Amino acid sequence: MIFQMMRFLTLLILTFLSLSCFAQQWHQVDTHTFIIAPHKSIAQLQANQAVITGTDCAAIINVHGDFTVLEQTINQIKKRLSVPVCYLISTGSSHDEILGIALLQHAFPAAKWIAPDYVKENIRVYQSAYRQKIDDYSLSYSVSTQRTKTLSEQETVHWQKRLHTAKQRIAYWQSLDIPLPQGKVTSVQLGQNTLEITPAVAASAGDLFIFNQKNGGLFGGASVDPIPYVTHNSISQWHNTLVSLKQRNEVVWLLPSHGKPYKRDELTKPVAFLHAIMAFGLEQQPSVPAALRTMYKNDVAEQQKLQLLFNLALKHTQSMPTGTISTYKHEHRNTLAQHE
Repeated sequence: MIFQMMRFLTLLILTFLSLSCFAQQWHQVDTHTFIIAPHKSIAQLQANQAVITGTDCAAIINVHGDFTVLEQTINQIKKRLSVPVCYLISTGSSHDEILGIALLQHAFPAAKWIAPDYVKENIRVYQSAYRQKIDDYSLSYSVSTQRTKTLSEQETVHWQKRLHTAKQRIAYWQSLDIPLPQGKVTSVQLGQNTLEITPAVAASAGDLFIFNQKNGGLFGGASVDPIPYVTHNSISQWHNTLVSLKQRNEVVWLLPSHGKPYKRDELTKPVAFLHAIMAFGLEQQPSVPAALRTMYKNDVAEQQKLQLLFNLALKHTQSMPTGTISTYKHEHRNTLAQHE
């Protein structure tokens, strides 16, 4: 019983306290481009982020739902940048990709938030989801506080310090909310550096592609993940979007939400994956086609995820109404993380 209680408390504290073993990695692509990647052990639970700078200001592309890590990231950005942050850009519309914007907007109040139209049209849904997330944290805190009453005096003192920090964080998060994003924006100027913004029909209910003219980089979020994480059955539109993207010669490299940056030619992989899902017969066994498995043979991590994501894609496309976006995304990401 004591062991289970200590385990519960430990899980709660991991939610609120920063751990060096989960520290994010900063990678500099060039003078104006930085990629913030999560620790490989939680790469499926946190999305890649990017910071693009110009002579006048900077843009932060994408966010995730790990609030404690986001606080670390915000502090790092403030220390590293010599120009103000003027834009916050979300490439997708899943809850995991939006809720953390509350923290970023509070940290950079002058910045304009740009998101897919779907987000603006359904902003109350996101605001409600944010409140629910904080309520869940509050409930976990309350339960943990009650459970410390059965610990020894020494153990109680040890955990009370951490619970006090958790309480402060929850109170701060409760004071925030999801703001309203800007209207349609097709490009932003950072000062001798321009980002082009185009809507896309791809991974979620609403998506954006962000193209950096200066270095040929395209930031596509989950829509360009090497192995698509399918949460709806509008596969043909997503497939066509990636086929068209592969034909854009000005695009040199892409940054997905999960995984390393890759060259445009490697879009062949997600294109083939989506094609295989569309061509899969209901009578077939849910096994990854040999030709598709061969395409991913040089990446051990992708090999491990391929069958799982293939099965998830089949489950969604065969059982969900057309165009439905899964509400179980975070749950499935946790399942995927266990296979890392």
